[in-house]
Amino acid sequence: MAGAIGMKRGRRDITVAESDDMATTALGGHVVASDVSEEARKDRPHSKLWMERTGAFECSEDEQISEDMVLKGKKYYSNGNRGVVYIATCVMKGGEVKVAVKEILHEKHIKPGRCYIGEEALEKEAGWLQRANEHGIGPRFLYGDSRKVIMEFVEGKRILAFITEEHDEERCKKALCEVLTQLRKLDSLHIHKGEFVRPDRHILIRDDGTPVLIDFERCKESSTPQNITQFVQFLAGIKLDAALHSNGKNVKINGERLRELSRDYKSQGYREQEFELMLNLIRNS
Repeated sequence: MAGAIGMKRGRRDITVAESDDMATTALGGHVVASDVSEEARKDRPHSKLWMERTGAFECSEDEQISEDMVLKGKKYYSNGNRGVVYIATCVMKGGEVKVAVKEILHEKHIKPGRCYIGEEALEKEAGWLQRANEHGIGPRFLYGDSRKVIMEFVEGKRILAFITEEHDEERCKKALCEVLTQLRKLDSLHIHKGEFVRPDRHILIRDDGTPVLIDFERCKESSTPQNITQFVQFLAGIKLDAALHSNGKNVKINGERLRELSRDYKSQGYREQEFELMLNLIRNS
């Protein structure tokens, strides 16, 4: 999977190329590419070298989670400002599955200027992910407590990379409509996910074209959720437009009309009528 991850350190942007065989974590975190030089990593926020120096991600070979669940081969995968992600094999009664394990960095490992968010954040994220799973949304939840959240590891591409590389226009439009359908479910549940200002970081597309929403740590109850209205800004933006005209495709979304329908959808109490009009606009683009 080709692409680039942009990370910030103070006022300076640092971009690190991903290796072609790198898969994106189900948590949507910052991916660490295996082919990046050690010197380059020194300047990265929460670099692997920095993590090693602080002992922030020491791993045990096997970890007993419960009577029926054991983590094997747990390895550091990526990290953000306050959390760290591992990959592992989860052995359960039903067999083995590749998982992502999210943990909060210990307070002593938080870099200067960052706030410790506390262990309750993981319990909150676990609760929201379980609720999303009940409606067919998100990576499959497996376990959660105040120390960690364990979920299915999603093998896939970020949505913008998928659209850019895909040559089949109908597959692209189908994926976009499926994302809208999942966001419609969240709107109807009065859940504001809070991650769709930059949706490319929080939507993965599996090899079969199925979208998976990731990162549920910012979810909250809301009588006026903005999931679809935020995603529409992405649908009407220049980055997606360029992706929809790459690799032989010629899909043109009427962004002005889509924004108008989005405003009507919200002002009319999230009606199905306006939602269907948005879907039809995408399908007929």
